[in-house]
Amino acid sequence: MAACNKKRLVNWSGTVRADVSDYHEPESVEELADIVRRSHKVRVVGAYMSPYGVAVNEEEEGDATVAVVCMRRFDKVLNVDAEKMTVVVEAGIKVEDLVARLEAHGMTLPGFPFIQGMTVRVSKFAK
Repeated sequence: MAACNKKRLVNWSGTVRADVSDYHEPESVEELADIVRRSHKVRVVGAYMSPYGVAVNEEEEGDATVAVVCMRRFDKVLNVDAEKMTVVVEAGIKVEDLVARLEAHGMTLPGFPFIQGMTVRVSKFAK
């Protein structure tokens, strides 16, 4: 499991920093499920694009520290259906990588974001 006790997270502009004591980068669904099972609370982060630090501010409840899970290793395109104009991806794929993969199918994202380094995380793009 790719985990460490402590990690300093810094957003893309360098304006927000957070020291996290329970940081994880799971490599499989099984590892992710194990982290969720044994954690009191879990916070998911992507590419640290937020200028506000909301995703990385560590919270504590009594003796329980929030587990911070980075999804960057979940970066695959799982399915492309050019006929239906749909795509299924893992949560950590970067927008720039997704767009490059979609081009091979004659597709792109509507309203293509200007910050290409951000991850999809939890997004739904409409036609």
